[in-house]
Amino acid sequence: FYLTDIVKTVKDKSWNVIKRNLNTNEVAIEFTNYNQNDSIIYCALIIKKDSKYPEMIPLFEEKQITPLLTSIASERGIELLKEKENVNFGRDLYQLVWKPFEGYLQGINKIYYAPSGQLNKVSFASLEDTTGVMLMDRFELHQLQSTADIEEIKKNEFNLPNSIALFGGANYNLSADLMVEQAAGITKPEDVKLLAKRTLPSSKNTNWPYLAGTLTEVNAVKKTFTEGKQIQTYTSNTATEDQLKALSGFSSPKIIHIATHGYYIPEVKRKEKIDFNPIGNESQFTSSINPLLRTGLILAGANNKWVNNIEIDGADDGILTALEISNLNFTNTDLVVLSACETGLGDIKGSEGVYGLQRAFRLAGVKRMIVSLWQVPDNETAEMMEYFYTSLMNEKKGYYAAFRAAQSKMKQKYPFSPIKWAGFVLIGE
Repeated sequence: FYLTDIVKTVKDKSWNVIKRNLNTNEVAIEFTNYNQNDSIIYCALIIKKDSKYPEMIPLFEEKQITPLLTSIASERGIELLKEKENVNFGRDLYQLVWKPFEGYLQGINKIYYAPSGQLNKVSFASLEDTTGVMLMDRFELHQLQSTADIEEIKKNEFNLPNSIALFGGANYNLSADLMVEQAAGITKPEDVKLLAKRTLPSSKNTNWPYLAGTLTEVNAVKKTFTEGKQIQTYTSNTATEDQLKALSGFSSPKIIHIATHGYYIPEVKRKEKIDFNPIGNESQFTSSINPLLRTGLILAGANNKWVNNIEIDGADDGILTALEISNLNFTNTDLVVLSACETGLGDIKGSEGVYGLQRAFRLAGVKRMIVSLWQVPDNETAEMMEYFYTSLMNEKKGYYAAFRAAQSKMKQKYPFSPIKWAGFVLIGE
């Protein structure tokens, strides 16, 4: 009974298409969840090259995984982990999520998998068996939106990117009048006249602080791109929302790398919800019914609106919501890197996936994304990104291979600190 319903989650394509695109050493795992007697049940379909039919593997009830994810969430803050770095992220989750697959993976070294529901919050690479071996050390992991995307991914597995747009070191206190001046004549960043930074009105609210590591990160990534590549760099006063939106179109860069603050505000349960209410420092960014307004990226000048509620006439406010992103055109973009905190999070609606930045960029046409599942440290993130681009551009590895190489290097350097590297995931089509 349930198998018929679960097969439908692999889009409208026949599972035989997935099977046909698998090699003998590969497997596809499509997770799903459904309601049964007031419980949410998780299971998975597993497909191999020699499968006569998809096999369904029962897993767990959602109430079993929620305490584990809550525990990780409470420990993921950087301040807490400064004194408690040797946190076991994966063994309990491994037993619940992955152990049921052990008998199906003989001779397998590459796994395509598509999470569902709360599993979108799990760092599969860092799941750890009872001997301390992580999944990333045993398998080549490819996270997808759906395993039905395997055919398309294999057709376009890797083309060396020839263009990149880099955002970092944003001046979140950029004055509103300078934002309007720039928006009036969007042009190449080197042609923009950078005026002196102007101080915003004082506020009791916490503002978005400057991230020095993001500027270091952008400069390091830029060096990995050789001459002949199209490189656009937006930093300090030019790292604006208007500049990012100006990239939208059929000639958008192959890679868009955004190193900044990200935000995700969980849905607040209450009797009445509104899309905008400035009273009590609430806004559409915190109280909206629409989850695509409660997650986004922070760019230059954002403190005008976020902290001081200053309305800007003639320029975007620096708070790029997922809803705005979903209306852009990035169909020419192979990869978006969101080097920011919690960019992989969003509202989770049943088995429909994450309603947040992931969905927004996918709607905009982006083929792949690197996002984070928790708060990520500034300096180590810059370090990992440099490893990734070095592998991608200098060693000419594919996106997944380069990402895996970067995580492996970070794991070797920080073996007892998965907080510094395991939170990032690369998600395919």
